Amino acid sequence: ALGADVVKLEARSHPEVLRNATYNNARELAVEPSGATNTPMDGSLSKGTRGVSIEMDTDGGQAAFRDLVASCDIVIENFGAAVMRKWGCTFDALVEIQPRLIMASLSGYGRTGPRAEYLAYASSIANFTGLSEIWWPSGTYTDYVTATHTALAVLAARAHLQKTGEAVYVDGAQIEA
Repeated sequence: ALGADVVKLEARSHPEVLRNATYNNARELAVEPSGATNTPMDGSLSKGTRGVSIEMDTDGGQAAFRDLVASCDIVIENFGAAVMRKWGCTFDALVEIQPRLIMASLSGYGRTGPRAEYLAYASSIANFTGLSEIWWPSGTYTDYVTATHTALAVLAARAHLQKTGEAVYVDGAQIEA
């Protein structure tokens, strides 16, 4: 809605969790022309994006992803710490393809430090920090807070890139936000 051309990547084997029946408040689960299911929640949150299905566990999928990176400005990922490494798609590897790249990694505990390899969800972060007691109706606030902080960091990264021409890596850790 603000002029960005957003492409959301999903794998057929691991589609967006919001596509499943748990998040469906309609009479029946919608099915897209591609055969992928969808829900009102996913449709609402993905409004204005283009969807692409890429199986990143294949050489062809990784090559297709790198082709997309060559023509993009920003990559945002929220996998476990080892996933992008396993695919050969670390920040350093992607900067070789797109030297003016901004990459943001969203994680529970950050990409460095003693908990970097831990997987996390907003509710586990809220429990870890003690905020679940304060935010008891919803343990997922850190999802929104981290997304907002990371979006602001990406805007700052754009300003830095325009000024210096240097690629930027943003580590958006829920525990920090």
